[in-house]
Amino acid sequence: MKKIFVSAVMALTCVGANAQVETSYKSIHGGYLYGIPKQFNYYNDESHFVIKQENENYDVTGFEVYDTNINLVKEIKTIERTLSLNYRDMDGNSNESTIYLTQTLFNNDEKFEYIVSVPSNDDDYYYAITGFKIVSDDNEVLQTITFEKNVNNEPDLVKIGNNLYIGFRTTKYDEYFLYKINKSSDPSKVSVATTPMRVSVSPRVTERNQDITVIADGDGIKDVVVTNAAGQVVYSTKVAAGQQTVKINSRQLSSGLNVVNIKGANGKSENCKVIVKK
Repeated sequence: MKKIFVSAVMALTCVGANAQVETSYKSIHGGYLYGIPKQFNYYNDESHFVIKQENENYDVTGFEVYDTNINLVKEIKTIERTLSLNYRDMDGNSNESTIYLTQTLFNNDEKFEYIVSVPSNDDDYYYAITGFKIVSDDNEVLQTITFEKNVNNEPDLVKIGNNLYIGFRTTKYDEYFLYKINKSSDPSKVSVATTPMRVSVSPRVTERNQDITVIADGDGIKDVVVTNAAGQVVYSTKVAAGQQTVKINSRQLSSGLNVVNIKGANGKSENCKVIVKK
């Protein structure tokens, strides 16, 4: 009977919604299930089947989570307006996909999490929000983040190297903010950076004896450490309080790949790769 149920679900699934997703980025197949009284969306991350429930306005009202034996694991009734994450791998290692429910993205406990919006009062832009909340499957709000500007309510999950960020565009699409996801050693806690740290390092590919410019906005840079491909520290410097720009001459670095670690005055850090030509 279980095999018949799975076959029926797969037969009803639309073609064209293939994706790679969830925090392990395994292959997943998704699509809409038609002929059912409520609008559903079906996902399979090789460990769970997730059915998304929607009302007539396409607002998410809840989730049903099944294991691979089609046993109901969790039924979740969502609070407020739920947001999806558009997954984007900036290193080009995966297809784009859409995520509504996660389990190990923000922490490492057994609970599932989803995101709801903090709506804006801006009547000129219906889809504007002023923040978001990370909510556990028992509807406990784990973290709330608010913005200084109205942003679009279609956030991204952005992977850059080994780091994951929640990305938002302003409603005028003239700025883009990245909020780093920092997993705590406590598996039940959630920690997403409350303010974006925007860092630029240029040029990323440089000749020998050329200046490399490191810029960090906000509270400025605290220190910069550069390691080579072997993990050896080849350059480090402490930075005066409030300073936002540091210049490094490439002759101080190793030939080939170098990783520039920039720690901000706010305690947050970012890594950028620089290649020095021989």
